[in-house]
Amino acid sequence: MDAKKRRDKIMNRDFQTVVSEYFYKQANDILLSATPDADALAFSKALFAGNVKAEDMSRIVAYNTSIGAAIDVGTEISESDIEYAVLTESRFTLLTAIYKNAGVI
Repeated sequence: MDAKKRRDKIMNRDFQTVVSEYFYKQANDILLSATPDADALAFSKALFAGNVKAEDMSRIVAYNTSIGAAIDVGTEISESDIEYAVLTESRFTLLTAIYKNAGVI
């Protein structure tokens, strides 16, 4: 793991923007759900209220295995990898649990 490269990518505005779009997509789907999970709903509301940091979203995605490896060697990260990490690999759910356990939501 190259901590400096990961930190630089986590703080990169373009990376944050792409990552956050997938978090907002998931949050939107949850808010429109007839029976959303209570924690996911609370996190989604916090996200839309501006109480979730882009840095936190980017950090949780940067530790996906393929994304982290790409950052470490300096190769391009595909948007489909980011989408996979947030929506399929449940990085959204993981960050929800972190915010809940930290008492943020």
